[in-house]
Amino acid sequence: MRTSTLGPIRAVIFDMDGTLYRNARLDRWYEESIHRLVAARFGLSGVAARRRFREFYSRLSRSLRVRPSKLFTLEQMGISDRAWARRFGRAPVAAHLRPDRKLQAALSALAGRFRLGLVTNNHQRNTRATLRRLGVAGRFDEVLTLSQSRTFKPDPGLYRLMARRLGVSAQDCLSVGDRYHLDLAPAAAVGMQTLLVQRMQDVYRLPARLRPRRARRVAAGSPGQKRRAAATAARALRAGRLVVLPTDTVYGLAALPEAESVRWLYRAKGRQPGNPVVLLLADPSAAGRYARLSSRAQGLIRRHWPGALTLVLPAKPGTSWGGISRGGRTVALRVPENDLCRRMIRLSGGALAVTSANASGAPAPVSARNLDLQILAFSELVVDAGPARVGKPSTVARVREGKVELLRPGAVRLGA
Repeated sequence: MRTSTLGPIRAVIFDMDGTLYRNARLDRWYEESIHRLVAARFGLSGVAARRRFREFYSRLSRSLRVRPSKLFTLEQMGISDRAWARRFGRAPVAAHLRPDRKLQAALSALAGRFRLGLVTNNHQRNTRATLRRLGVAGRFDEVLTLSQSRTFKPDPGLYRLMARRLGVSAQDCLSVGDRYHLDLAPAAAVGMQTLLVQRMQDVYRLPARLRPRRARRVAAGSPGQKRRAAATAARALRAGRLVVLPTDTVYGLAALPEAESVRWLYRAKGRQPGNPVVLLLADPSAAGRYARLSSRAQGLIRRHWPGALTLVLPAKPGTSWGGISRGGRTVALRVPENDLCRRMIRLSGGALAVTSANASGAPAPVSARNLDLQILAFSELVVDAGPARVGKPSTVARVREGKVELLRPGAVRLGA
């Protein structure tokens, strides 16, 4: 591993071939498949095809002043990568690769602190087969293959696109690869940190070496601090970032109610998809935009909002995005009794997707102190306004056909 001082990061972007595995036999198969395609295209012997490809590769490298990928070189010879995929699209990964438990452990450890991406010049079918064979399928938040991007490394645009898909700035990313000209130089061109790995042990040691960029804390005690904190939080939220903020009940992890933002809220919390989060509103009058309100629901709203009662109501069409509603049928709404929280919601657009700022299954935090490290690693900002006033989660009740069903006891006693 090329040693250098690495700063804190939010995301790690890996190359695949030569980085997540090393196998000389599989490398030879890839190279020979290209030579065979050149031989068929130009009517050459195997030896002549190998010579022609290598000579063309050398000329192209000098012309571009960078060593291109082999599939890009093939494309410049008039043979599309899709032609290669049609004939050789099923690489014999099962014959040459084995599950790598050390790699599995390293990626699992990294996934608890960083967003993980993969950028490869390989095709989607081979990429999926390789990741499955190594036992790391599903470990990456985003995978960008040649089949999807139709763009070859070393195009810096691939890394700019991956940063956007990971929901972070390029400056918060680290590119990890075994080839400087393909994996690192284009990433550095868009402002990423880079790390050249020279053996598998370098990848296995990454969890011990990398440091997550933790959320920035802002105090919100005085009126002036609260105004500045609300404006700062709203900017981060509108940019698609996660923010830990105070409510009246406990501290919450907030995102815009959009699919891409809420996706990272689930990821940070370790929450299973299909378990919707609450939509916090700035004002009770906004509830009708998201839910159908019966007279019983309207009575509960008048009595308990703002306050610590979450109502599960029939959703209006259009509220099924981003894990907010359960299959488009119901939506959970609340207006918190916390002026600072409502100000942040109002400045962010009037509604936020919020869940308690703890790892799934852990106790909900009543202050901004001692937050879970994964929550901090995935959040942009923590607004610290001291202990939550109520100090316990909200009561959750479902209103259906004029009846009220208690789903979770909490800070509000219904019927009291």
